[in-house]
Amino acid sequence: MSRRGRLWLVELEGGHRLAAYRDIAGVWTIGAGLTRYSSGVRVKEGDHFASVGQAQRAFDDYLLRFELDVDAMTRDDLLQHEFDALVSFCWNLGPDNLRRSTLLRRVNEKAPAPAIADQFAAWHFADGHSVPGLITRRLREIEVYEGGEYRDQGGRPIDVQGGS
Repeated sequence: MSRRGRLWLVELEGGHRLAAYRDIAGVWTIGAGLTRYSSGVRVKEGDHFASVGQAQRAFDDYLLRFELDVDAMTRDDLLQHEFDALVSFCWNLGPDNLRRSTLLRRVNEKAPAPAIADQFAAWHFADGHSVPGLITRRLREIEVYEGGEYRDQGGRPIDVQGGS
């Protein structure tokens, strides 16, 4: 991901939280949306990072897996902002969901933008319920994919110098 894409993804995830918490699906999570560490160990209750720097390093280490997965699954002519949007999607939903998705098929077939946007937008459910935060996240991913417009959940532009 680009530097701007990484800052954007951290913002979408609510920043680097130092203590483990349960996400909307009840999964133990830490930092900027990590459910596992780069070692593969799952996050559990009571886990914590000593500093934002430690959380950032864990994020960077684990993000590499998602970047490699998206790179392996997609065509080679993606633009940087398209890649960033797909890594965000993959980070949120997992590589298996991306691999099996109509979204990935449409991206690789170079489908028209509305057909790709429709597929991003379809993924807004958690435990069978539509989640407003996921609707917003998918809209932000569409904005990045279609035109490189990086904004946080509140709609504020992401500044490469330090977030939103």
